[in-house]
Amino acid sequence: MDQETRDMFHLILNKLDSFEKEMKSEMAEMKTDIAEVKTDVAELKTDVAALKTDVAELKTDMAEVKSQLSDVQTRLVEVESLTRMQIQATTELSDKSDEQYIELKSEMKYISGKYDQQERVIKLLNKNRVQEDPSDYES
Repeated sequence: MDQETRDMFHLILNKLDSFEKEMKSEMAEMKTDIAEVKTDVAELKTDVAALKTDVAELKTDMAEVKSQLSDVQTRLVEVESLTRMQIQATTELSDKSDEQYIELKSEMKYISGKYDQQERVIKLLNKNRVQEDPSDYES
């Protein structure tokens, strides 16, 4: 082999060594990157598992909220029914009260009229007694 071929061969070997070192360096960086990606994937799996737990809890909470909402709606219907019953009872009580007031007023007029009659009768009786001679009763 002549000198020129050897020099060229040496140059090629040096470039190959340099290329091999770069490749090893890049491989080391890639291994580091792969390790980081694996760590990130493991963290993501943990996060996904936590999110699944959170979603399950949210579903449970939503079911409870729906149940409570249903209870509130039922109670609202009951309150509306009770309110209608109260209004009806108040109206009936007011009507009954008005009716009893009218009856009481009528009875008071009747009693007042009777009282006036009795008062007149008593006055008449008193007048008659005064006019009578007490000696009429002596024997």
